[in-house]
Amino acid sequence: MSTALKKSEIRNRKDDAKAINVKDVPVSPEGAVQEEPRHPRREASGTFEEISVTSTSENIVSCFKLVTDALAQRRNRANRRVIFHYYTLGALLSLYVLVRVFNDPVEDFGKFLVFMCAVTIATLSLASRTTDKLIRDAESSVVADVLVPQSDTKAYLFNGTVVGVCLLAVSDEIDKENENNYYKFPIEDQAVYITAWTVMRKYRRTGLGMDLLFWAVNTARDVTSKKVKPNANRIIIETISAENEAENLLMAAGFELNNSRKIEGWMGKCGMEYRQWILHMDAIGAIMEEKVEEASAPTI
Repeated sequence: MSTALKKSEIRNRKDDAKAINVKDVPVSPEGAVQEEPRHPRREASGTFEEISVTSTSENIVSCFKLVTDALAQRRNRANRRVIFHYYTLGALLSLYVLVRVFNDPVEDFGKFLVFMCAVTIATLSLASRTTDKLIRDAESSVVADVLVPQSDTKAYLFNGTVVGVCLLAVSDEIDKENENNYYKFPIEDQAVYITAWTVMRKYRRTGLGMDLLFWAVNTARDVTSKKVKPNANRIIIETISAENEAENLLMAAGFELNNSRKIEGWMGKCGMEYRQWILHMDAIGAIMEEKVEEASAPTI
């Protein structure tokens, strides 16, 4: 089991993270960008509204759908990683060389074109089948896995539609019997979990992803909250290695890579991993004070 990124990758990621400023760095698991730290945000067609969601809220189903859609969208990132991995490219190059050796593409261009189209379609189909596991994970997720009954949930509405959501739950409130359906690492005691953090694709680049992350960090720091137990001493969130923008923001917020393991099957052979990030409570105060000083107005 690998518990650390390669040194060169860590160095590059840290350089990227240091360049992040809360006033203008735009990231969420799908790449939301921070532009204007003002609430409510107004656009020509409507207004973003910040709300808290409970298990009895009328928006609870919309929040769940947004989270599961984001899990399914991981497949697109994974597909790109598989298609452009050197294993795949090497296999395609080898096939191309074989075709050139035994056939003259100039003299029989039609046959060559049909063959290469077939190879391309087969490659895309293989990549799709390889990443089916991510779709199965999304389909097998149930409300109890994602929307923990006692969780703190923050969401953003745009003209009545849920466009961003972040969920926070204490580890002893998570159903450990079903943890493998949704969580890829054993549930740790005395920890606060960011169980979901996503923004609808259409509404990225509005700063919602960053706002939701810092809301989660501030809420977890507030040990007087009825949802966050006083003995909780760290915040945990899980990602996959294809979510580079989200991981850059997590490192900028002080999260550190705590654990990782390869995804089963061909995705793992292509270097993709499940990753667990951790932020200790005693590090939150200094980090948040620094971020507030950098921004003229808090974004949470």
